Order: sequence, then structure tokens, then C-alpha cells
Amino acid sequence: MMFLRAQTSFVKFLEQVLEVLKEVEINKQECFTL
Repeated sequence: MMFLRAQTSFVKFLEQVLEVLKEVEINKQECFTL
């Protein structure tokens, strides 16, 4: 059970990282357009 809980929290962590990467990519594109 602990493994399952750790796995789900890890997936949530990965999702947060992906969201941050998307934000960074968008900011990069905005900087390039300027």
C-alpha cells in the first residue's frame, strides 16, 4: 500500500514538473518574439 501511495505522489510530482516546463517553454517563446 505504501508503494502505491508513493507511486501516485510521484506521478503528481511529474505532472507538476511538466506544468512548470510548459510555463518555461511559453516564457521562452514570448521572450523570442520580443
